[in-house]
Amino acid sequence: PQVRLVLDHLGHPRYLGGDSEDEAKIFEWKEGMRALAELPQVHVKLSMLGYAVPGWHMDTRKAELAKSLVRWVISTFGANRCMFATNWPVDGFGDGGHSSSNGLDIPTLYAHFAEWVADLPEADRQALFHKTAEAFYRI
Repeated sequence: PQVRLVLDHLGHPRYLGGDSEDEAKIFEWKEGMRALAELPQVHVKLSMLGYAVPGWHMDTRKAELAKSLVRWVISTFGANRCMFATNWPVDGFGDGGHSSSNGLDIPTLYAHFAEWVADLPEADRQALFHKTAEAFYRI
């Protein structure tokens, strides 16, 4: 219980966005994430959305799905245990290996993040964009 842990990439839900298996995949992922949320030392990076929902930034329906996953994680773990992140440069600009040639760059990615949490209190937004990371990494 003293070892702090960060799950990367939303806890790795995989390849969602339109097939009949999505509901079962999301249910299973949520069950595991709920169990992890019970452990106060577990934090989550809200990152690499393209791994979870390939092409999310090029399709409105997929973007809504990605947003719903992000918001669910925030509501389940709390903003003080979540942090927005990219997986750059390992995976391009945060979308499962896609590069900026498809229109997603860091400012655009973070604009999506900001839009998705605009209705949250300022303290939560600060936690998501920097304070959680500062506290977790002790910087």
